[in-house]
Amino acid sequence: MNTEFSQLSQKYLISQKDLARKLGMSVDALRKLQKIDPVFAQAMIKMGSTRQAAVFYIVAEILKWIESKKTQNVFNQAIECK
Repeated sequence: MNTEFSQLSQKYLISQKDLARKLGMSVDALRKLQKIDPVFAQAMIKMGSTRQAAVFYIVAEILKWIESKKTQNVFNQAIECK
């Protein structure tokens, strides 16, 4: 895992733009991921009710999501090898 990103766990929230940059994807791709992955979407906090309200993500939840994806990929690879 990216050390710089792991160090962010000391912070509670990360902006949508910063998270997209850390994950190496566009903000639009991040929004699509939020729509298709309910676990990922749970980490999101919208600061207001308007469409333009800032969006932040809970760093600890994102780190858990990344770990679950890594575990899931290892499990899927093990099944494919059988």
